[in-house]
Amino acid sequence: MTQYIRRIFASVKWRSRIAIALFVIIVTLFLSPAPTYNYQYEVGKVWREPDLFAPFDFPIRKTKDSISNEEIAIKQGKMPIFRVDSNISLQVLTQLDKEVSLFSTLIATYKTQLQQKMPANILLTTQQNCKTQYGVFPDEYLHAANPEWKVNMQEYLHILLSRVYKKGLVADVPIQNLRGINAAASPRVFIVKPSPHTEIWLSPYQLLRIGEWEKVMASEELRYQQDKLLVKKWMLFSLKPNVIYDDSLTQSTLLQQIAAISPIYGKVAMHTLMARKGDIITPEKANIIHSFIVEQENRMGGQNQWKDVSSRLLIMLIIASILMAYLRYNRIRLYYDTEKMPLILSVVALIMISMSLVDKMMQSDSLFSEIEPVFIVPACIVPIVISHFFDSRTSSMCNITIALFGAVLIQHSVEYAFIQVVAGTVAVYSLRLMQRREAFFLTLLHILSAYIVAYIAYHWYTTALFEKKHIGNILMLVINVSLTIFAYPIVYVFEKIFRTSSALSYLELSDTNHPLLHKLAIIAPGTFQHSLQVANIAKAVIQEIGGNALLTYVGGLYHDIGKMKNTEYFAENIREGENPHGKISPEQSAAIILEHVTYGVELAKKYKLPPEIIEFIQTHHGKSRVEFFYRQYIAHHPHELVDETLFTYKGEKPFSKETAVLMIADSIEAAARSLKNISKTDLEHLVNKIIDGKIQTNQLDYSTLTFKDITTIRRSITMQLQNIYHSRIEYPV
Repeated sequence: MTQYIRRIFASVKWRSRIAIALFVIIVTLFLSPAPTYNYQYEVGKVWREPDLFAPFDFPIRKTKDSISNEEIAIKQGKMPIFRVDSNISLQVLTQLDKEVSLFSTLIATYKTQLQQKMPANILLTTQQNCKTQYGVFPDEYLHAANPEWKVNMQEYLHILLSRVYKKGLVADVPIQNLRGINAAASPRVFIVKPSPHTEIWLSPYQLLRIGEWEKVMASEELRYQQDKLLVKKWMLFSLKPNVIYDDSLTQSTLLQQIAAISPIYGKVAMHTLMARKGDIITPEKANIIHSFIVEQENRMGGQNQWKDVSSRLLIMLIIASILMAYLRYNRIRLYYDTEKMPLILSVVALIMISMSLVDKMMQSDSLFSEIEPVFIVPACIVPIVISHFFDSRTSSMCNITIALFGAVLIQHSVEYAFIQVVAGTVAVYSLRLMQRREAFFLTLLHILSAYIVAYIAYHWYTTALFEKKHIGNILMLVINVSLTIFAYPIVYVFEKIFRTSSALSYLELSDTNHPLLHKLAIIAPGTFQHSLQVANIAKAVIQEIGGNALLTYVGGLYHDIGKMKNTEYFAENIREGENPHGKISPEQSAAIILEHVTYGVELAKKYKLPPEIIEFIQTHHGKSRVEFFYRQYIAHHPHELVDETLFTYKGEKPFSKETAVLMIADSIEAAARSLKNISKTDLEHLVNKIIDGKIQTNQLDYSTLTFKDITTIRRSITMQLQNIYHSRIEYPV
């Protein structure tokens, strides 16, 4: 069993299948649950489904906005709750009794001092103490020395306190200034008394504040008028509120009231017609249909969950299969590449998961109820990133995959598919012309224009354009394009993670000041010029037949770097009149010529060139022979059996359009240099001869070139050679 599992993971086919399965499962897990009955309806639009009747009785649920408005009304009319502290009155009463006793004792002492005719300084000290503590002179309160006054005053204060605390005493802070209390909306307060437990509703203005306690004071109850001053001082000094605002109880009661809001406001009876085909969907009808869908899902229970999961998984599998089928039958090397295939799946999964997460977050927020959250996700990152690593057709297919995912599993409408396909296509073909990094920002403007034009066109056809939600959706698209700028960092990160190269890397390598190219230009200037010519020819051809022109151009620049070893033995570097091959045997010459491929690969790896560029070095001669030295050897050894491996390149045959075109361009450009009389007929004959030779020796068997491509290549290279050697072409007189 263990060996079987190892064989599965060792198989390239199985690794691709496992990667696809993980991709489908992971993305599906992030999806929001979809409604079981996904009726296509929108307020203000026509109901296009068949007549919809209620199959059972069900409640009509309130909308999020309706519940939110009820919550706001409850908060605005919040009733403040106070509690009565019965211990406060006892504390204040004890304090007042103490004050009366101390004052009576002080006056009694002063009266005794007067009667005993104590010295003036002693009397003065007592007077100052009385003034300091009570603000009065003792001479005016000699009646307070009478024990009966003390008893009467304490009784009076008891009665006064009883009246104050019975009325209810609150702090001097106005009711309307209490946190969260709207006095205009809440004309009453709620008071809780602990013993005996009672609950009282009062107007906030029925309560006394500390500064208003005199409202319960009757002047005739005091025998001496001057005692009023003492009473006021004692009351202001000792009084404490016994009615205290309880914020925690107020807030908890508020939360209970919010929690008690009923989500139901009506009922639909069985067989009731909810929507007739052709009717305009009003907000009320939309809410009834939504309530029906929710009730149906609740009744389905666990069965609905399994259906939801399985249906989403099936749809996700179908969407992924479209992309996989394209790669399997059109990009088979890419399909089985254990580094590039996961790269594609990772980029696509990144955006799909982002769509799902944004959809979940914004669905729970009523602020986004009028807009489509999927529009904020920078989905054009997918075609942009894929275009930097692969060809435009692959990036277009990835964009279609994203569009289908967003339309079917996120938005549940064809709108997103239309808009994203348009914007993604513009992104792909805008990037095809990119030769500088600055052009990326122009691409962003193209994408934004495509989004807005496609959005307006769609809604101009299906709905009214002048609706508030359109402003929000267009704003989402603007944010979307702003976030698309992160495509560059993503390209860099994915280059490092998956150890592959992007168009940005190729742009850097195309600079002729690169150390390797600079070294080639100094050591082998003839080879450098040959490489430039081949790169330009191959690039022009690949642009006509379709392919990665930038990759082909860079491959052409580096394909002959191996000629920096034994430079003088290669034709483009040999000076006129010199021939170093005349001093060595044909097999030695062949060995030197053959070595430039293997040495070029070693040099490329040393300078850490991308694998895609190394492939051009390995394949630009394929499995062909060094024909000149092979025939020379046969001429010198006519009766010997020739070992052809001594004259055959050890590279690989081209396996793509790009590498095949470079092979053809390299051979033709080198051969054209040897022509003495260059005419249009000579060039056509040369081009046809070399291309036919490549076909006859099976060098192009693994490439994806078609007969049409071969015809285009013949014409294109012939035309370019005419332009290069036009000064030497003999025109008829």
